[in-house]
Amino acid sequence: MKFKYDFLLNKNIYLIFIVFIISVVPSSRGTDGSSFIFINFIATVFFYLICLWSYGTTKNKTITLIFILGLYFLSTVLSGFSDYTYGQLISFLPVLFVFSLNFKNFNFKFNYIYVVLFFLFVSVLGWFSLFDGPLSYFVVHYYSSGYEGMVSRMIAADKAVSIFGTHSIAGFYYNLFSTYCFYLMWNQSKFRLVNFIFILNFQAMNASLISNTSLSFSVLFALSCICIIFFKMKKEFFVTSTLTLFSIIVIIFLINHEEIMPLILGGSGNGLSSRYFEGVLQTTIEYILSNPLIGIGFSYSDGFYYTDSSYIAVALKVGIIGSIVFHVFAFNSISSFDNKVLNFIFIMFFMFFSVAYPIFNYYRFIGVFMILLMGYKSIKGVVNE
Repeated sequence: MKFKYDFLLNKNIYLIFIVFIISVVPSSRGTDGSSFIFINFIATVFFYLICLWSYGTTKNKTITLIFILGLYFLSTVLSGFSDYTYGQLISFLPVLFVFSLNFKNFNFKFNYIYVVLFFLFVSVLGWFSLFDGPLSYFVVHYYSSGYEGMVSRMIAADKAVSIFGTHSIAGFYYNLFSTYCFYLMWNQSKFRLVNFIFILNFQAMNASLISNTSLSFSVLFALSCICIIFFKMKKEFFVTSTLTLFSIIVIIFLINHEEIMPLILGGSGNGLSSRYFEGVLQTTIEYILSNPLIGIGFSYSDGFYYTDSSYIAVALKVGIIGSIVFHVFAFNSISSFDNKVLNFIFIMFFMFFSVAYPIFNYYRFIGVFMILLMGYKSIKGVVNE
């Protein structure tokens, strides 16, 4: 006899619900974001446990997880610092455990319409927040990560940051979404018009940001589109064409460096120059180079900067070798699309953005990535590989 509430035992319902919670849960209530961060953390823990039970892990991933965890706690003990920030445990450990899952085995029922709904949610909040009204207040109050003033200024400048809080993260994701939609539009017939509309939409939202990140990733989006087209047309033409195009861009860059370099390096308060060579990360980098094997774990010091560059942030926690292992672990995990072109593109996007931001510690990363991965898997049968 079938129990009429059998649907309550269906793990697919819980996984889809949890993925959307992690993706779209507010980041703050005014200037306080602690309660929503905790909700995100609990949802991620449940997601990990359900997926571990359903899809398991691999021997290599388990060994890597244990190695990084060992470095993390050993670094905490040996660092010599007496202050600790347990908030790092909430941001670093969940994604580390999720990376240990076998993403390629994921097969919970998912429909591409969920991707469409997520994109619509991001788009509606992004565009309508630019108009003075309830949605503008909603975004500033609940999606500012506690920095209401910063998000208010961005919206006042007509920057459609939506749920992402800053133009840097928004620019990264808008171009990643555009590339994802372009790949699906170019390789399958279902949802082709929908994906085309979303490409136009996200590129328009990206253009509204007017930032170094949005400009840089627009170039990567264009290169990715060319790679997708070339690979579809003629596989053996792919590598040669990409390298040729890259060489041309480098030549143009060098010829016009006086105009282009400031856009990339930034000024005294923004860009790579102020972060790496003369600014906020200098002390952190000096400490890492002096202590290359052991980081500070979840110890804390006011002398370090924790929010710029994934490579440096992780190296500060677990040392240079630990940072290399972690990022190889991360890039291996996100390359789970069963398609080498899409895997390569995702790795490039995350590899480049990790230079300026610890994207893997971003509280929406797991949910957004799962929506994209499962959306791809849901239409995998009609994609022309």
